[in-house]
Amino acid sequence: MRHNGCVDLVPLVSTAVGAAVALLGTFLADALRNRGQRDRDNRSERRQSYLEFVVALDKAHGAFRHIADGVSPDAVRETRAAFTENRVYESRERLIMTANPAVISAAERALTGLLAVRDAIRAGATLDTPEYHEPYHVYARTLWDLRRAIRTDLGASDLKPGNLDKVTWDARETCPFCQSA
Repeated sequence: MRHNGCVDLVPLVSTAVGAAVALLGTFLADALRNRGQRDRDNRSERRQSYLEFVVALDKAHGAFRHIADGVSPDAVRETRAAFTENRVYESRERLIMTANPAVISAAERALTGLLAVRDAIRAGATLDTPEYHEPYHVYARTLWDLRRAIRTDLGASDLKPGNLDKVTWDARETCPFCQSA
């Protein structure tokens, strides 16, 4: 439209501003959608690395129990193999790359607890000795601390020992060996 020889730019500017707002809205919605997907992917990757590490610790401990159940001719070699075969260090590295600091700290304490069990077995401890049970119960507590840190990171509610019909996380009160000692 022309008024006194001038072109009315209002409709043209309004259309351009409207298009820019629509385009910006589309970009923002896409960025938010991508961010949400990245967050879900990261959470899934963390959950998987957490599960792998906890399962690796549990399997290695199971192998340690088998070694400690009998007389091992080479406990050093067998405990080393238990760590390797169950990918404890490999899964630890993945966890370190994906976990938040609170989970990493709890994971390191659980690993240290399992290493103490390993060291006791290497020194000759068997399942029916206090030398095995002392580090085992510390490990049991640190493993539960790790599980609880993972639950917190993944947004699940905290667990108390009573939720699982336990008195404490170290399970000394229900350990037949410790109760009879």
